[in-house]
Amino acid sequence: MEEGLLSQLITAGAGILGVILGGAVTYLSSSRIEQARSAREKKAYQAGFLAEVQALVTIIRERGYLEELGQQAERRGLAADALNVKLEMVVPDNYARFYEANLTKVGDIDPALATRLVTFHQLLQAVITDFKPDAYNAERRFSPQALEENYRILKKAMLIGDELVSYLENPRP
Repeated sequence: MEEGLLSQLITAGAGILGVILGGAVTYLSSSRIEQARSAREKKAYQAGFLAEVQALVTIIRERGYLEELGQQAERRGLAADALNVKLEMVVPDNYARFYEANLTKVGDIDPALATRLVTFHQLLQAVITDFKPDAYNAERRFSPQALEENYRILKKAMLIGDELVSYLENPRP
């Protein structure tokens, strides 16, 4: 082989190898950067979801909603001639702003947390729906059984909420 041709092949090979290595390094570094960004975003959404649950659980507990509902259910259940009682509350539709605004991100967080988070919000929504002024139970008055049912649902939501809050306070890897 001619010395000039060999020199050209070596130069071309070195150039091609440089392009391949440069591309691989660029791909790997941008991939790592994207993974790190995605992990930070996932943690941020997870923290936001859990902080909102913490706020809702705190409000429910501080205002005594669960206890009051339990007392109403117990009083109505003990009375032999229990009359249906009219109860209603006004809860804004956007009481769970972060959850509603980022619902598409729920699937990005830890699957066990996502399951509990959705269950918490669905249970809470079921109780809220029953107490809205135009709801069936609110308009026609709550039977002792309906009060007891809502108490059990809210109690279960609070247990799940407490689980989620404990995760926020003691995160697991």
